Amino acid sequence: MQNPVTHHQENKAGLLGRFYRAAKGFSLFLLSRLISRLIGRGLAIKQEREHGRQTIKANLIELVTAVGGTIQDPDLKLEYFLHRNQLRRRHLHVRPGSGVPVLGTEELDERLDKHRRAVFSALLIFAATSRSAVEGLAYLFEGRFWFYAHDSLNQRLQTIFTVTEIREHMGVPGYVPGLHTARDDFGSRGFKQRFNDHSTTQAGHFLTGLRLALDPAVVNQVVETPLGPAGSIRDQISAGDPRAASMSDTELAVYLSIGHEKFPDPFGLHSALKAGSLDPRRIFIEQFRRATDADYGHFQQALAVLDKQTHPDFDSIEELLQQIGIQDERRRWGVLWHKGNSMADLRLTIAAFDMARRIQTGRIQTRIEAGDYIRQNLQA
Repeated sequence: MQNPVTHHQENKAGLLGRFYRAAKGFSLFLLSRLISRLIGRGLAIKQEREHGRQTIKANLIELVTAVGGTIQDPDLKLEYFLHRNQLRRRHLHVRPGSGVPVLGTEELDERLDKHRRAVFSALLIFAATSRSAVEGLAYLFEGRFWFYAHDSLNQRLQTIFTVTEIREHMGVPGYVPGLHTARDDFGSRGFKQRFNDHSTTQAGHFLTGLRLALDPAVVNQVVETPLGPAGSIRDQISAGDPRAASMSDTELAVYLSIGHEKFPDPFGLHSALKAGSLDPRRIFIEQFRRATDADYGHFQQALAVLDKQTHPDFDSIEELLQQIGIQDERRRWGVLWHKGNSMADLRLTIAAFDMARRIQTGRIQTRIEAGDYIRQNLQA
C-alpha cells in the first residue's frame, strides 16, 4: 500500500507542475501578444510617418503644379524642404482621421510659430515662380499646404501679413508697420494693364493696401529704424501736420495710401531730394500732405461706387481716380532714384480696399472666394 504522505506529496508536486506549466504557457502567450502588439504598433507608426511624408510630398507637388512650376525630383525636394525647416521624418505624426502632419515633440511644439512661418515662406517662394504673379497672389489665399490646409480666411490673412511684412530694405534693417512685400521675384506678370506699372512690387503693393484697409490701426504701431524705435506713423506725421492727430485710423490710412502715390517712397536719393531731408519721418509727412481733402473725397466716392456693384467695374471709377492727379514716375538706377509712383498703383490700392470691404461685409467669406476675387479682377 502506498504511503499516504508520499501520495500527498506526489499530488502536490503534480499540481505545482501543472500550475507551473499553465503559468509558463500563459506567460508565453502574453509575451507573444505583447511582441505582436509592439511589432504592429511599430509598423503602424512607420505607416503613419510614411503617410505623413507622402501627404507632404503630395501637397508639395500640388502646390508647385498649381502655380505653374515643376519638380524634377519630388523626393529630393521634400528632403531639402524638411531639412531646411529643421524637421525629420521621426518627428512626423498624423492626427487620426485628418491626414494632416502635426509636430510630435515638445521641442518642436515650442517652435511651432517659427515653422509655420517657414512653411508659408516656402509657399511664398513657390508662388513667386508661377506663370502669373496674380496666380501666385491668389494661391497665397487658396493654398492647402501642411499647417494651412484648414485655416479660415481671417487666419490666412494674419499669416500673409505676418510673413510678408518688410523687415529690411536693401539689407538695411527697419520696420514700417503695414508695409508689405510679396518678394520682388513675383514681378508684374499677369496683371491687367490698368494695374501694371511694370515694377516688381505689384503683389506687395496690393497686400499693403489690403492691410491698411482691414487693419488701419497699424498706423499706431511703432516704426523701427536702424537707430531704434521712432514712434508710430501717426506720431511722426502729427508732429509735422496737426491734422493727422484728429483723424481716425481709417482716414489716416487712406490719406497715406493716396499720398504714397503722389510722393516718392522713403527709400533712396530721389525722395530725400524732394523732401529736403534724409529723415524718413519727413518723407512720411510729405506723403501725407500731398493727399488733399478733395483727393480723399474722390477716393471714397470711387469706393462707394464699387461697393454698390455685385462685380466691381473699375472703368466706372476711372474718372474719379484721374481727378486725384497721379504723375507716373518710374524707378531708375535702383535705390539711388527710387520713385515708384503710378496711376496703376492707385488703381491697385482701391481694388485692395474694395476687396477688404467685401470681406468686412461678408460678401467674401472664404479663402477660395478671396482667390477668385483676385483672379477675376486683377488677372489679364
